[in-house]
Amino acid sequence: MATTTKQEQLTTTKQEQLTTTKQQYKPKVAKHKKQVKKINSTLKDKGICTGTSRVRLVLTNDALNPIEYHAIKALEDAKNADPQVPISELSSDVQSVIKRAEKQYVNDIRNRFNKMRVSSLEDINDYNAKRKEAKKTDKKFNIHLFNKSYGHNGNKFYALWKKYLNSQDKLRVGLTKKTKNGEFTIDEWTRAIYLIKKTRVRLSDDTRNIIASFMDTIIEQYAINGIINCAREKRNIILLRHALEESEGFNERAPIHRYVKSMHNYDNAVQWIKSCTEHNNNKSTGKTSPKYARVGEFLDEPKDFVKYIIGICHYAQMSLAAKEKDKEVAKYYLNMSINLEFKRFCSYIIYETILRLGGALKCIVNENNVKTISNNMVYHAINLIHVLNGVHSDTVNLIKQRVNKFKKFKAKAASAKAASAKAASAKAASAKATDE
Repeated sequence: MATTTKQEQLTTTKQEQLTTTKQQYKPKVAKHKKQVKKINSTLKDKGICTGTSRVRLVLTNDALNPIEYHAIKALEDAKNADPQVPISELSSDVQSVIKRAEKQYVNDIRNRFNKMRVSSLEDINDYNAKRKEAKKTDKKFNIHLFNKSYGHNGNKFYALWKKYLNSQDKLRVGLTKKTKNGEFTIDEWTRAIYLIKKTRVRLSDDTRNIIASFMDTIIEQYAINGIINCAREKRNIILLRHALEESEGFNERAPIHRYVKSMHNYDNAVQWIKSCTEHNNNKSTGKTSPKYARVGEFLDEPKDFVKYIIGICHYAQMSLAAKEKDKEVAKYYLNMSINLEFKRFCSYIIYETILRLGGALKCIVNENNVKTISNNMVYHAINLIHVLNGVHSDTVNLIKQRVNKFKKFKAKAASAKAASAKAASAKAASAKATDE
């Protein structure tokens, strides 16, 4: 058996170290890695990637009901404080929200009482005739004031009002309520919180899914553009400038850009890219490089959507790779990484879009005098964004397809969960019977 000398061992060790060093400092090349990176996306499996619950929270609290949200938060803090802070000591803004909610709650009960009272009148024709005449003569007709003044055969309209209010007020302070978690007694803070919640603009079942899908389509367009421009430069990391670069075919890849350009954060992003370019140019020429700002922040801390953006980008990579005939190029797409600044930019775009949609939807519900946002209202708002910004894209039909896919996925998951629970229950019952 051949023996290795000490000199040969040293030589071998030096060669291994040199090889390791070369590998560590090997320059980046445009070729894909030997092993294809495994990526997946809920957008492919479920139809929607952006978190629907996160969308609902931002839309409900930040866009539709910001005043009510902050009032509820103040009430919760006051209740949980030690010692507790009475409502009378809270800010005038909070007390104003509570008074408005209290008034609306009483008015809702009064409206029910009015219907009941009218239906019980002995001579309803007399009431209707006088009300019709009052509407003609009084331009500022108020049904409540009319009812107060109305009396037929000595019966006052609101004679039983206080008794009815007391019986219908299910949120009286001191009343005990039963829930799944047990009983609790309503106090002044709990009552105020319940009343405010009743005044908030609400969402119907699919509205948050529709909006989440719209967010997916916006980010997907920039992700595809970023991948194409990144590949054109033969790089491996998708940068923010790649996503926003208006290269050949940009208008077809990202038609929604006409809308995004109107956003405050888009201008910040463009300025940030220019600052980066100046920084790199100064660095390469040896001049003193100026400090440059990061992508601009909102006045309020935006909600973080970064983890959803990763999934959307992965879906864009998988889509482009599936369409690519060249297997090497397809692997190259799949192995690309996503720069943090690009993810942060997309996160802010989602946040600002939800705020804008919320503003439009609030106008629509106020105009229609309703409290619940329907699916058609959301689709109408999305269509308005496209029309007013000159965006030519069949986004709504794509959203409908993906929302239907998401609903089927949820239904299948719920069915599987129910079947699993049924099987577990049957197994437990069988085990119990065996023991007996």
